[in-house]
Amino acid sequence: MFVDEAGFSLLPMAVRTYAPAGQTPILKIPFTRDHLSAIGAMTLEGKICMQTQDHSYKGPDVVRFVAVALA
Repeated sequence: MFVDEAGFSLLPMAVRTYAPAGQTPILKIPFTRDHLSAIGAMTLEGKICMQTQDHSYKGPDVVRFVAVALA
């Protein structure tokens, strides 16, 4: 079984703005610590499993996911 875990920040990305040259734009974006964690697995038989949760994956979370993926 191959397992991978990733985290995603839910903050908006700030990109190019149209501020006058030489004047730094001030972006008013509320800062939150919201994030999404995802884990996925693929077995040697080709079964694919995926799960998401709103907090980081810790050891017991990974063990529980692998147990469900193997069932």
